[in-house]
Amino acid sequence: MGAIVRKRIQQVVRVWAWVCAASAFSAACGGVSSTASKREWECSESDACSCQAKGIELGSHSDRSFSGGAVDACSDFTGIGCCLLSQKSAKDPAARCDCFQTVNGCEEEAKFQPGASVVPQCPPPAETDDMCIAEGVACRWGIEGDCCAGTLCLPNAAGVLVCQAASSDDLALGRQCTRVAKNHNLRELQLLTPTLRTSVGELSVPSPMYAYNAVGTNGCLNGLQLTLRASNSFCHLDITVAVQSGKLVVTRLTGSLEECPGFVKAPGGPSYVSLLVDNPAIDLTFQGLACDGHMIFESYCSAGTFDLHISKTTIDSVAFEDQHLILSGAVCSAEPKGECPAQ
Repeated sequence: MGAIVRKRIQQVVRVWAWVCAASAFSAACGGVSSTASKREWECSESDACSCQAKGIELGSHSDRSFSGGAVDACSDFTGIGCCLLSQKSAKDPAARCDCFQTVNGCEEEAKFQPGASVVPQCPPPAETDDMCIAEGVACRWGIEGDCCAGTLCLPNAAGVLVCQAASSDDLALGRQCTRVAKNHNLRELQLLTPTLRTSVGELSVPSPMYAYNAVGTNGCLNGLQLTLRASNSFCHLDITVAVQSGKLVVTRLTGSLEECPGFVKAPGGPSYVSLLVDNPAIDLTFQGLACDGHMIFESYCSAGTFDLHISKTTIDSVAFEDQHLILSGAVCSAEPKGECPAQ
């Protein structure tokens, strides 16, 4: 073999040895397979959220087995609960991470779960690869990723959804909105004004049983279907809201009042009092925000305060005083359709 050929072979061997020394190419050298591994996580969320680690070899295919409520990562439980990581080591392929709502301190919860430590989110922050969307960058449906910490996906002055800096109150509302979006119930509403002042008594209003919102462009609230019903009685109110002349108004109110606590039969009046009326003097003011509904198609949830203002009026022989029926929370819908209310 000539000296020139031998020299070229030596140069090739030296270059190949250098390439093999680089970790990024180690699997390609001399038939030696890499034994490096990492953890992937499978997460499922409804009211709570659980993530299970999966140890896989780098470069191998991960057969992810999706279950109901499958998500890439848990919602932000800050302020409403805790996230606990249980593992034997940092590479434990059988580790699990759980987020849940609790009124107890997180460290206190961890004491009673052997091997658990408190983490800010699940999966642990160091093991999530997703890049967040920076402030001022578009975040419309279909764009991969979530807004970076301290920002929310909101329409700008031009109506374009971009990640924007948000107040602590709005960030908390955004967390609730996302949590409800990933919840199978798709609603979480609390009645803040539990009584109605009427000519048949000061009635105790039942809690929300069903709620569905309707949305327009960028998730603007343009409708609401609300049922307030006690599970063990006929006391109920069914309220339909839609946009009319640029405003959110109640377009239909039905209900039954005689079994509501506080009902007083009027002298000589009927013992059975039902309501069925279109376009009563009731309008809705919504103060809040929209978030991604986390469905396979474009959808939105509405989170905030839903204020139904009942003007002094008579509805089907029942007189109502001027008052407000206020609910707080979040409710989710299907695809956007129809006009938005005027600002």
